[in-house]
Amino acid sequence: AETLFQEALRLDPGYPIAHQWYANALTAAGRFSEARTEMRTASELDPLSVVAYTAIGWIDLMAGDFEAARANLESALDRDPNFAIAHGWLGVALEELDRLEDAEVSHRRAVQLTGGDQRSRAGLARALARSGQTAEARALLDELEGEGAAGYAPWYEIAKIWNALGDTRTALDRLERAEAARARSMVFLGVDPQLNDLRPDPDFQALLERVGSAGR
Repeated sequence: AETLFQEALRLDPGYPIAHQWYANALTAAGRFSEARTEMRTASELDPLSVVAYTAIGWIDLMAGDFEAARANLESALDRDPNFAIAHGWLGVALEELDRLEDAEVSHRRAVQLTGGDQRSRAGLARALARSGQTAEARALLDELEGEGAAGYAPWYEIAKIWNALGDTRTALDRLERAEAARARSMVFLGVDPQLNDLRPDPDFQALLERVGSAGR
């Protein structure tokens, strides 16, 4: 993938989306400084793209720099207050900063703006679980798992809800379901800070080996 992104950029170094997607690949590899450089280049080439500005905050999230993530995501929302992804990722940053009430507000806004899509509901459920609001968290979790039985579910995000509820074994099972479904989020398995407490588990390490993720 890196070779192909570099070839795309050789052919057109001014193509912002190539810089943006290359930054995603570098993030999955744990090469955060290089990823930030590529994403900033994307934002400079397309200064009207709120996606690139938001993704700088997402890279900070993956790198574990939660205060920088908060600042960059709030800056992105200054550009577009209704950008749902930025609200969702800001919710994650606020969770990691132990600002759980503020995180809930951000996640609820993401749910509202997306019309209740699966990932935004999963983010809210995880935040509720972390703040001890387990009844609502489990109600959302039941909805998502029911949707999985009927069709598609975001198993990677569902795994993080189970983990927030303190059920490590079920969280690992749901990650294995995400692996079986070839969920795109699995490329970030090795760097996602919301999975840090699972890393010592031998089953998690075996999963990392199978998917070839960074962070081993």
